[in-house]
Amino acid sequence: MELLSRLWFSIEILLGINFIIFVHELGHFMFAKWHGVRCPVFSIWMGPRIWGFKRGETDYRLSLLPLGGYVLMAGENPDERTGAPDELTSKGVWARFQIFVAGTAMNFVWAFPIMILSFMVGKEVAAPLVGDVRPDTSAWESELQPGDELVSIAGTPVRAYEDYVKEIVRRPKGEKLEVEFRRGGETRKTSGVVGTAMTIGMSPVSTVVAEAEKDKAGAVSGLKKGDEIVSIDGIPVFEAAEISDIIDRHAGKGLAVVVRDRGGNTRNLTVTPAMGEEKWVMGFGRDTTPAVVGTVRPNSPAAKQGLQPGDEILAVAGEAVASFGEMTRLVRSRAGQSVKLTWRRGTEEKTTDFVVGSQGGKGFLGVMPEASNRIATVPAGSALEKAGIQPGDRILTVNGKELKAVASPTEEDRKRAAKGEIFLGLDHVEGTVRAGTGEKLDLAVKRGDQTLTVAVAPLKLGDGDLGIKLQHKTIMLRSGFGEAIQRGCAEAIDVFVLTGQMLRKLVVREEEASNLSGPVGIVSAAYKSATEGFGNLLWLLGMISMNLAVINLLPVPVLDGGHIVFLFIEKLRGKPVPARVQGYAAAGGAILLLSLMLFVTWHDIARMFR
Repeated sequence: MELLSRLWFSIEILLGINFIIFVHELGHFMFAKWHGVRCPVFSIWMGPRIWGFKRGETDYRLSLLPLGGYVLMAGENPDERTGAPDELTSKGVWARFQIFVAGTAMNFVWAFPIMILSFMVGKEVAAPLVGDVRPDTSAWESELQPGDELVSIAGTPVRAYEDYVKEIVRRPKGEKLEVEFRRGGETRKTSGVVGTAMTIGMSPVSTVVAEAEKDKAGAVSGLKKGDEIVSIDGIPVFEAAEISDIIDRHAGKGLAVVVRDRGGNTRNLTVTPAMGEEKWVMGFGRDTTPAVVGTVRPNSPAAKQGLQPGDEILAVAGEAVASFGEMTRLVRSRAGQSVKLTWRRGTEEKTTDFVVGSQGGKGFLGVMPEASNRIATVPAGSALEKAGIQPGDRILTVNGKELKAVASPTEEDRKRAAKGEIFLGLDHVEGTVRAGTGEKLDLAVKRGDQTLTVAVAPLKLGDGDLGIKLQHKTIMLRSGFGEAIQRGCAEAIDVFVLTGQMLRKLVVREEEASNLSGPVGIVSAAYKSATEGFGNLLWLLGMISMNLAVINLLPVPVLDGGHIVFLFIEKLRGKPVPARVQGYAAAGGAILLLSLMLFVTWHDIARMFR
């Protein structure tokens, strides 16, 4: 049954994407025929002909390779031009302009009914609920916290999480926006500053089981597809990374999990993670990170208490704290409680009564750790312990490469790290080891007044595993005919404007080209949309159609926009641009597009393995 579902999803994607390309080529074909241009071939798909029929001068064919299609117009190839009146180049500038722009126009027009139909069928979207707020972002500077429900941004109602994201993307970097949200039944307001698409600073609630593998620990324990994980060991959870971290650390240990099914009914389960696939590990993580404050969130309990970057937390509720991870776990279970907090600033030690904040029932202080190369604790049985690493050691270099522990790495730092010239923190070292094959690492270690070289052999260990995949908590947006027309048209125009704005931000370097997607990313997104429902696939196809409409108008040779530029120059000069110049320009444009496609495909593939 699953195989049939996958096959059907693949057929839907194939037909959908091909339809978008087909209507583009159909636009060129219809206007070429209207202006009397001879079209020897109109092909659905590419490659060798496998079936077709001839009507008039046109061979209507189905080709072998199931991707897109094309229309062959007489006179397109400079080597085959005869000057006949039915050739493309024999037509006037205005006629050729219409022929070139017709493909874009068809994609633009078709985006509207596709979007309308997607809202009539019903589109599953991420609920407007905050799952995570990340430091060094505009959301961190606001008062938003996990569990909050987004109501509006800059006066625009937020019905789905994507509404919030779109409003951020469409606004210029640095603009301050008012955000309305609901917490515990009370509506509040805060503000945030627009960053880039990658620094929105939030993610939606992602606690719903998308898949529970048969006979794996999660399914055996009673977890089912569609279940929402509400809390673990009595503490609310809001996002997938947090849940995965808890599962990883509890192999073989029972967890008390509260889940809510699609009907709103709750169940209490005892879930015991099994030992998962073994990976090479060193042991660096939150439990080796000192409990030193690096960032204090504005208006948080920590800020109100007067904590500052550089303060070291020593104890929570009378329990000594050795690492940031230990401090976090002690705080998580004490939401709303008044506890004694002990910390050190310089040589002065302070102890005060402190009310732990609550994020939907989960305790928090509102601090993030200082970027540090110092080892706070050494996990028992870890590769670090076996190599003789001690608490208080500072890691200076790894295999002779600098370890640069900074809160905000520069662009140059990131480039050097990507090339493997430096490491950006101990998390980067751990990630590199997990992706490697278990080679020993030579660490230059500062211990007191001595500098030592310590060889550490990674261990192959397994994390806890339930055999589940998590997804965003979703709601269904389904509209009647009238509302679907209104929302679908607004959505199509929105995508048109946002695509243009994203291209502008790329030009002025407010966005990174690595955020773009190529064929791999598009197919991956299409498959995901197909599994979420036909309405979601339709919406994505509408977006792709509108994207093609905008991108094809870019003034790049080989694109329709490039042909239009040549027509504009021809109109000004009174004669065509020389065929030789057009040929060189087309070759340059093709190389540019191929390079961009390879670049975004590389990043698409990299994202799939993160």
